[in-house]
Amino acid sequence: MIARIGAFGRRRFVASGMGLLSLAANRALGQHNGYSDGSLAGGPIAGPFRHCWESLKAYRYPDWFHDAKFGIWACWNCVKAGPKKDIVGTWGKIARAHGLKFGITVHGTPGRVWREFMPVRYRSDATGPLQGISYDGVLTKADGKGKWWDGMDPQQLNGPPHGKDDPCPEFVENFLLRVQDLIDKYNRDLLYFDDNCDWDFDRGGGGVWLGMPELTPHIMAYYYNANFRRNAGKLDAVFNIKNVPAAVLSTLVRDFEMSQAAAIEPNPFQTDACIGSWH
Repeated sequence: MIARIGAFGRRRFVASGMGLLSLAANRALGQHNGYSDGSLAGGPIAGPFRHCWESLKAYRYPDWFHDAKFGIWACWNCVKAGPKKDIVGTWGKIARAHGLKFGITVHGTPGRVWREFMPVRYRSDATGPLQGISYDGVLTKADGKGKWWDGMDPQQLNGPPHGKDDPCPEFVENFLLRVQDLIDKYNRDLLYFDDNCDWDFDRGGGGVWLGMPELTPHIMAYYYNANFRRNAGKLDAVFNIKNVPAAVLSTLVRDFEMSQAAAIEPNPFQTDACIGSWH
């Protein structure tokens, strides 16, 4: 059973000052690993970019991307389970050692988790010996006692139980902390989000509240500022996402996965395809 947390009015949410910045600042700034840049949570901003599209229009595509022809992609990272190795960090070191550019992909965005992955997690087998036993969406940290995932909290991946049309600030905050960790820990050249940036004001970004259309400018500003500082005042970063509004296409590199543009693109773009049977 999923308990709704009440009707959510985005207009009232934004107008009352309880937007993403206030939300994150109230809950995350006091944490040991809280946001350190105003692009995500208020406070001093160390860099030229602000978390608004007008500021992000100062972005310029790096020369290396204009000349890029081919890349290799791999998923995922699993430090505390499975191989228990920092796969992303290992890839980064190898890429740098061979003079290659290094990128990271992010797939567990709010929209995809709530719209695609999460509904399945709250269900159970309809038949068979495990009929009626809930999937991992309702599990808590306490349920892992004595099991291979002891000490890990499934709700950090799913958020607490909630309807897919409700906002889940707890998940958004955790998601932003994970993204910040990727940006701070790994000096990547490209940051890719497997989600869309199209916007419908009355339905929320991508059909969910606090989705990537709302979060993207905050993440972009933080990422660009971090890259700007690391490169001594030179911005050398690429940010990928899909279905970008035409008015802000120049602020990032649009991605076409298993597809192509309908017309000649005025800005640099990226296409990618899977090897195998994923699509």
